[in-house]
Amino acid sequence: MRTKLPQLPHALLPCEGEELADLLTACRQEERDIENYHIKDAVLAKADLAGLNFHHCLLENCRLIDCTGERAAFVDAVFRRCDLSNSSFGSGYFHRCEFISCKGLGTDFHHSAFKQILIEDSNFRYANLDESKLEYAEIKESDFSSAIISNCRLMDFHALNTRLDGVVFFRTALKGIDLSENQIEGISVSDSAYELRGAVISPWQA
Repeated sequence: MRTKLPQLPHALLPCEGEELADLLTACRQEERDIENYHIKDAVLAKADLAGLNFHHCLLENCRLIDCTGERAAFVDAVFRRCDLSNSSFGSGYFHRCEFISCKGLGTDFHHSAFKQILIEDSNFRYANLDESKLEYAEIKESDFSSAIISNCRLMDFHALNTRLDGVVFFRTALKGIDLSENQIEGISVSDSAYELRGAVISPWQA
């Protein structure tokens, strides 16, 4: 399986630093999407991103700390060296997105939909993905220790060389998912461990 890459235009409109706050305000007032932008070196704290739609955007070296982004949508978006720690994107929508060398410590993605997603060289420890749907998702060389991936639907989900120590997989079926090349010490499942039926693990993990 190979996720589809985000489709970005060759030319993107620049938006740097403090310009992002003004752009978000204008798009909300005019009820239009944030589309075809290269957003770089922006810092937002406790900002309201709820319900905004980002299309064909590259976010680079941005810090979105403690922001509220419920029901926000990101389609054909690349996050590169961004910090989303402790922000909330509950009920969000992420389609053809990449997270490269990003940080999302404690970020809340509960009840979100992820489709055609690549997460690489990123730190999402303590992230909350409870009741989310992940379809065609690749996670590589990343840290999801102590994340909550409970009550989730995983379809064509692949993880490689990723730390999943202490992850809560309660009521998330792992049938057909290869966990053999990841760290899974201390994961949490139900008492019957039915979540692990059909999962691929190595002898030393067992």
